[in-house]
Amino acid sequence: AWMRAKIAELGKRDFPNTLDGVQQLMTAFTRYRTEEKPPKYVERSNIELQLFDVQSQRRATKRKMFMPPEGRMMTDLNNVWSKLEQVEHEREMVLREELVRQEKLEQLSAKFVRKVTLRQSWLHDMEQVLEDMGRKVEMSSVDASLKRYEAINAGIMAGEGRIITLMDMAEELVAERYHDSPTIQQCA
Repeated sequence: AWMRAKIAELGKRDFPNTLDGVQQLMTAFTRYRTEEKPPKYVERSNIELQLFDVQSQRRATKRKMFMPPEGRMMTDLNNVWSKLEQVEHEREMVLREELVRQEKLEQLSAKFVRKVTLRQSWLHDMEQVLEDMGRKVEMSSVDASLKRYEAINAGIMAGEGRIITLMDMAEELVAERYHDSPTIQQCA
């Protein structure tokens, strides 16, 4: 009963959509492997040993061999145990993949937020410069203002690629179902 329940539990693939959630699942999986499974392995070995003892005693007394009921034979137990180990291995692989995916998304999100913050700061600075330029309408500073305006325009043109990169990052985060996609979409 325990093995079948564990097979069903380990076969589930509905993981939380956060790095913390997947890390908690990985911790629970490690605890299963190190604390929960070993006593069950000992229990399985003891059952096998007891069956061997019963068979040996019956053989020694020349009695008919004991046959466990269908579904309770050692081959059945070994088949279910093998299935458990297969599902356990698959769970580990899928958990590791999801952990790597979540770590990648967290790194991408942090990079996105840094770049958005820089972009917003630059835009705010440029707004201040343009406001200052708009207030000064002296003929002597027209040349300097025109040069500043051209520099700002060149900065905007150069930053177009960065904006496209930001949009691509946002699209990837949303496409990968990043848990904080709404915030990412607001920033983009």
